[in-house]
Amino acid sequence: MKSPCDPENRSGNRVECANLSFASKVGFYVFEKKSAKIVTCVIGISAVAYGVLKDNDPIFILGIVFVAGGYLLIRRKLKHSTTNNP
Repeated sequence: MKSPCDPENRSGNRVECANLSFASKVGFYVFEKKSAKIVTCVIGISAVAYGVLKDNDPIFILGIVFVAGGYLLIRRKLKHSTTNNP
């Protein structure tokens, strides 16, 4: 799915793009761009490592949540690409 604000999207116009909320624009970025998935996983891995090394349980658990979220985002993209391209 392409963002309505994407310049490559020929059907989208500026009025539709201007009417989108900030949350919608961020949602398109988070679910479509690879860098957000990578950053999510790196933050999670760093938090897990810090939590283990410094014996900080809340940071460790927060890191696990970030890693799981990044995994689910990557899994969703892989699942979508494998079902469309047999």
